[in-house]
Amino acid sequence: MGEFLNGNNQIIELTPEQQDCVDYLGDRTLFVKGAAGSGKSLVIQYKAKQYIEQYAGDKNNRVLVLTFNKTLANATRQILRKNGDTSGCIAVGNVDSYLLGICRYLGLSKDTMCDREEQRRYVREALALHRKHYGVHPLNNKGIDFWIGEIEWMKDMNITIKDAKSYYSLDRSEHGSLTEMSDNDRQVAFQIFYCYKAVLTLNKKADFIDCALYIIRHRDRVPDKYKYDHLLIDEAQDFSLAQMMAVMMLFRVDMLVALDINQRLYNKHWTTDQLGIKATTKKLTKPMRTTRQIYDLAESLRSNNDEFISKEDDYSEKAVPKGTGPKPEVLAFENDLQEKAFVIGRIKAWLAVDGEMSIGILAATNKKVDDYASWMADAGIPKEIVKSDSNFDIAKPGVKIVTTHSVKGLEFHRVIIPEFVQGLYPFNNKPVDETIDSFMVRERNRAYVAMTRAKYSLVVTYVKKRASQFLVELDENYYDDTVNDEINNNQVNGT
Repeated sequence: MGEFLNGNNQIIELTPEQQDCVDYLGDRTLFVKGAAGSGKSLVIQYKAKQYIEQYAGDKNNRVLVLTFNKTLANATRQILRKNGDTSGCIAVGNVDSYLLGICRYLGLSKDTMCDREEQRRYVREALALHRKHYGVHPLNNKGIDFWIGEIEWMKDMNITIKDAKSYYSLDRSEHGSLTEMSDNDRQVAFQIFYCYKAVLTLNKKADFIDCALYIIRHRDRVPDKYKYDHLLIDEAQDFSLAQMMAVMMLFRVDMLVALDINQRLYNKHWTTDQLGIKATTKKLTKPMRTTRQIYDLAESLRSNNDEFISKEDDYSEKAVPKGTGPKPEVLAFENDLQEKAFVIGRIKAWLAVDGEMSIGILAATNKKVDDYASWMADAGIPKEIVKSDSNFDIAKPGVKIVTTHSVKGLEFHRVIIPEFVQGLYPFNNKPVDETIDSFMVRERNRAYVAMTRAKYSLVVTYVKKRASQFLVELDENYYDDTVNDEINNNQVNGT
């Protein structure tokens, strides 16, 4: 096979572990598991390149690559074009959009899908309907947010109104719910679920999650144009059980799945037993993206999750990267203006040293993406905003601003994470019915993902009075906390 180019047009050679995954020819589904930066996405993309050469531009529904988020799907398309897919013979998409596309082809209009406000109204109507028919019960007096979470969990676990017995037997331990339910409670919960479905039907509406449920139950209706010989899935830990079952209806020959429990950012859980498949697992044990120094810092935070991860889930082999670089910096400031001045000064300094490097500014929310874009505009620094609907260029050097949820699968020479503060790390909007342990595991994962996007250097900044509680969990031996960069001194001091 010819040379493989990454997003920065560098020639990449696979490690023996990665090559072993790409060369797998067994008759079981292959699961590729490994820590951040170990090359899971690379295996997916390299395997796709093999198919590009094997089928020589044949677009006859040969290969489908599905990711969880749109930014990784966009980046994957760009990398495959660099590696010979000029005719688009490899279909690439994110799972939500792809399943929705199938349902629309089958007659589900865009207007049918309810938005968040409509969903809240329909849940409220469902609870009123249940009280009318069954009387007052503690469960139908629970809040809207509780029921949105419970209904979404039920659907994620492949439950419809015809699956009462399956719901009654579901193991709720992976739900992360604070609410324990007796057998009688589950019957009441299912009645409310039934009422919600009745309200949706009356209003001729559906949830986005219903797409996966419909495809699972109408496999024979899925047209051949949406089915492929080979299915490659990246970041599968964020797929729901229903989504995994639905996409399994789309391949004819084989499926390769890449995932890492330590990068799970959403409350989704499934097992191969639930999928009803026999699988072979191969592990990538050598982090390739980042340095020893960055890995140590990120791992010191992530390791606080270990007590909450089951042996079945803890499938990331821990191995220290061979590459070395500067110590990460975790820097405190007295106020927002000092922090902004430092971030601008540090980015200018980096660009002055090498204008061809990639710099990632990682934001906790879309609102913060806009804020940091404004910072760069104020300083006259060109930037590119990476959003799910943007046409960003993965190979273009310079400053890119992206959320911590959308950055998975991407990498930058240097990363800066501003405003590492309470309310953003972790968020202050824990779901009302989720245990604090479950919520904090996901929030540590999000910070871990952000830190491990850095290939060479990492800077984390915060204002002292709003410092993130995660700072206490970072091993102080693995970072420098002194603002001593002479290039930035004047700006930090406000002069």
